Amino acid sequence: MKNFFVGVLAATVLALGYVQQRVWLITLGYRVESLSSARDDLLDQYRVLNYNVLTLQSPVILDGRLAKRDVQLTPPKAVEILPPRLGTRPPGPVLSALSQSEPSWWKQALQQGTQWFEDGRQAVAEPAREDR
Repeated sequence: MKNFFVGVLAATVLALGYVQQRVWLITLGYRVESLSSARDDLLDQYRVLNYNVLTLQSPVILDGRLAKRDVQLTPPKAVEILPPRLGTRPPGPVLSALSQSEPSWWKQALQQGTQWFEDGRQAVAEPAREDR
């Protein structure tokens, strides 16, 4: 009688182990299928983006799009480059907060940076246009 229960217990454990392996195989099959589908979607997206980049880099296509919108390209104008002006402004709040232990080149760099950003010029932003 004892051998019968041990045999039934062993058969049950073996059956449960077999079923568990089949469940894992099916689960892994679904996982492989979903990853393969995701890979295919990403490859399609890559091909579309690569095509878009190539069309944006094509001079013939760009010329056609600009001609359709009546955009005339002109060569850039000469740009005047101003030399930096160190020491022409009193130190701003950033420089006055620095301790005396900071190196002088650091103070000059901060002064030049604040001068560039506080030069009195105001940034102008234009709204984006959708010409499609």
